[in-house]
Amino acid sequence: MLILLDLLALFWPAIAIPALLMLFIRPAGRLAFFVLGLLFCFGSEFAVNLRGGPDDPMMILPILGLSISVAAILAEMLVRTGRLIRNRLAPRPTES
Repeated sequence: MLILLDLLALFWPAIAIPALLMLFIRPAGRLAFFVLGLLFCFGSEFAVNLRGGPDDPMMILPILGLSISVAAILAEMLVRTGRLIRNRLAPRPTES
């Protein structure tokens, strides 16, 4: 698990840039990107021979799929946090 976090830390632009772009799409779109990223991450082993070891350049495929999924989660968290803050800071209706 720690190795995976180290790899994702190296690819932070692959997480930050898609997350910023996903802020402007619907929640269903972010869910679709999350599912497609996980399918890309775990399904690439069946489509491409990844048995070459750690020096195989095709090992970037699962990492990019996982980073797209993480970007979708991050974008959803940012949208929901912004909505929560906006609702908390909204003026309270006063009764007349």
